[in-house]
Amino acid sequence: MGLILFPALAQTLWGNRQNKAVVGNFRELLGMVLLGLTAVVLLLSNQPTILYVMALASVAGLLFVLMAINAVLLLTIFRRDGRAMTWRDTAVPLTICIGLAIGQLGFISFLRLNAFGTITGFPGL
Repeated sequence: MGLILFPALAQTLWGNRQNKAVVGNFRELLGMVLLGLTAVVLLLSNQPTILYVMALASVAGLLFVLMAINAVLLLTIFRRDGRAMTWRDTAVPLTICIGLAIGQLGFISFLRLNAFGTITGFPGL
């Protein structure tokens, strides 16, 4: 998901775009595959501390994905795309979009709590 979404965010944010491949060469691809395999091995180790850290990383990844989707949509709708020249120019749109992502997840949790009486999912599963 991120392999497509974050380049789209970069293209939407930045005014001085660079047309280059997301994965430049085989070495970068191999590094990504090794990183994924390391995550799988850590997950399969079933160590509580490692699982806790990976759960936090998963939540952070979900927030970043929702932030990127919100940023692409809102910047395109309000015709503010392609204007950022420095990182400081991205602070306001990305802060608004991360707030929206937190609000979306909070709203979904609120609906789940009211519908099923639990925050963890369907009761009995």
